[in-house]
Amino acid sequence: MSVQQNVTRDDDPDRARDPDELFGVLDDRDCRAFLAALDEPRTATELSERCDVPSSTTYRKLHRLAALGLVDARREVCGAHNHQARYHRTVESVSFEFSDCTLAVD
Repeated sequence: MSVQQNVTRDDDPDRARDPDELFGVLDDRDCRAFLAALDEPRTATELSERCDVPSSTTYRKLHRLAALGLVDARREVCGAHNHQARYHRTVESVSFEFSDCTLAVD
């Protein structure tokens, strides 16, 4: 039997709307690969192998994506001492709007 719970994130809701942060993460090839690979929930190990990215880099970039609200993790409890997080995309698209010398993220 598997029990799921959301993993607590240390994100600031205002940060998720920061265009510079979003452009930065979307400019990162590995982050884009992770977002594309999350067409279904996957563990960090699965993402690391699927995207050919070292596991330490995978965790760091998943944390960055989660801090921006682009991915979330659900911890699965499988047995007494076996826990794993499955990551999933929280967005299907990101839109940017340019007007009056400002940039807005939707």
